[in-house]
Amino acid sequence: MSSHHLVHGALLLFARFPKVGGVFGLLVAAAFGFLGFSSWQDLQTMPEVPETLTLSEAILKLEEAEDVWVELEWVEWDCDNIVSSGGGSDDRTDVIFTDESHQILGRAIFSSQVTCADLPGGAVEGVLRRMSEGVYERLPERGFDLADYADAETRLSLCTYCGRGNSMLAVILGAIFVPLGLSLYPLCLYLRKDFRKKGLL
Repeated sequence: MSSHHLVHGALLLFARFPKVGGVFGLLVAAAFGFLGFSSWQDLQTMPEVPETLTLSEAILKLEEAEDVWVELEWVEWDCDNIVSSGGGSDDRTDVIFTDESHQILGRAIFSSQVTCADLPGGAVEGVLRRMSEGVYERLPERGFDLADYADAETRLSLCTYCGRGNSMLAVILGAIFVPLGLSLYPLCLYLRKDFRKKGLL
């Protein structure tokens, strides 16, 4: 089914049942409202530029904050542990990284398909946080071999596409989609009136 038919079908549904459109609009407004507000809160504490830190220094920072926007001076990439997924705009690659002693297990997330040759040889930027237990437990299911990290004392996640620009984009999207979501119910009422006039309902 083409996108045109999908859009037309959705418009007919909302015209017939404006309350369905209103509930959908409220859900959209709530989701983007939460996204925009939480991102705005992040911007209040986020520095203008990422902090350049060693991996050890960044871990110390995480004792005081839930996450930190950093430029890590150096990490050791594990090129035997690269897992790509998605396709098109949903491309994603997760790569394991560590330190010289292998006492750190890190997972870096890229918003594209990358290979070992594509990985930065020097500094890598992103938002760093501690890896949750749930994420750690799912890594083997996704194809990661963690045998070399059984003794890793620290587990981290690095979102390489997150940062001030990403948070600002989320605030802008919230400012756009919250009013659009709230206006969906009156728009559905207008659609029902217009479709009835044209004999489509």
